[in-house]
Amino acid sequence: MISFMADDSAAIKALLEMPRRDNSAYLETLRLVKEAFAEAEAEFGGKVIATTDSARDEAGNIVIMTVIRPA
Repeated sequence: MISFMADDSAAIKALLEMPRRDNSAYLETLRLVKEAFAEAEAEFGGKVIATTDSARDEAGNIVIMTVIRPA
């Protein structure tokens, strides 16, 4: 019988002890994007097309620009 956990217990323990990331800003951004799509579909009366571009500002933050137009 082969044991997959043979000598990996230290690595698994280290992985479990790592701090979790705070994804709240990411999840809030996704909520806002979904809301913008829903509003655009309601305003245009149907499907929409989105184009997205990203860049970094002077502070090093990633800025995402999205243009939503009728399909």
